[in-house]
Parts: sequence; structure tokens; C-alpha cells
Amino acid sequence: MKKYLFLIFLSFACFTNCSTSLSLLMNTAGKSQGYHAPIIYGGTRMNVGVTEEQGISLYTLDFPFSFAFDTVLLPVTIPWAIFGK
Repeated sequence: MKKYLFLIFLSFACFTNCSTSLSLLMNTAGKSQGYHAPIIYGGTRMNVGVTEEQGISLYTLDFPFSFAFDTVLLPVTIPWAIFGK
């Protein structure tokens, strides 16, 4: 039961307001408006940038989840960064 609760929490954290999902959305839907975010480890980079500017915030708490999700998505984001335009 604890395993399922952890998976639900992890899914909720990564898909609701995770910096990784925000950076991927900015690279797909936001391209037409001129937005651009780094693709490889984009969520982790976003968290570090916001933490440097604002200090400790919710983005700091999101850092380990973004790092894990960015690592899982490396097989997708590396080819996207190399071949995708």
C-alpha cells in the first residue's frame, strides 16, 4: 500500500507542476510564442535558475522530482535536442 501511495505522490508531483513538464511544454506549445527552454535536464536547470534568483521556494522542493523525471526522459530528450527543430 505504501508503494502505491508513493507512486501516486510521485506521479502527482511530476505531472501537475513539475518543472520538467513545464520545460517540455514550453518547447512544444510555447515555440509559436517564442518561448524556449533547455530540453536536456530542462526541469532541473529551471529549478536551479529559479532557486538562484529567488532563494529557497517550491522549486527547490521540486528539484529531486525534476532530476529523477529528467533522467528517466533522457532517451527521449537527447534525440529531440539533436534532431528536433
